[in-house]
Amino acid sequence: MSIKNLVCVGGLALLLCVGVGARAQVTFAFDSDPQAGTPGSTVTFNGTITNNTASTVFLNGDSFNLTGAGLTLDDTKFNTEAPLFLSAGASTGLIGIFDVAIDPTTAIGFYPGSFTIQGGADPTITDALVTTNFTVDVTAPQPAQTPEPGALTLLLGLGLPATVFARRRPRKA
Repeated sequence: MSIKNLVCVGGLALLLCVGVGARAQVTFAFDSDPQAGTPGSTVTFNGTITNNTASTVFLNGDSFNLTGAGLTLDDTKFNTEAPLFLSAGASTGLIGIFDVAIDPTTAIGFYPGSFTIQGGADPTITDALVTTNFTVDVTAPQPAQTPEPGALTLLLGLGLPATVFARRRPRKA
């Protein structure tokens, strides 16, 4: 075997090893990101967690980071909806992960954050399994819709005479 062939085979082996090592043990994806809400509202992030390993992985906790004054992340949904563990190759399906309450005084804008699922090979390990970024989009409230004056006039103009006509009709004995 020539040196050139040996280098090619060695490089290919290295690439294969890197490719196998780069595969995430646990993946986590939101169903919709960013989530938009107005000041004073709450947005919910849902997602799917998948165990890509050949063994059971315990989901023992979480941590998060969220920038922006007036935003409060509540991870109760993760703590109640995520299973205690995922068997080899298993997935949670779509579950609630967390809520973000948007204070009425929060400025309009995009606010980034990250959510980390912690766990490992047994119920006591709290290693970071996967971290996923998310964004809260605080939007301006939509103005209340009021009927156009023409539509209101039409309703009153036709509705009132129809009611009077229905009451004045003679009754059959």
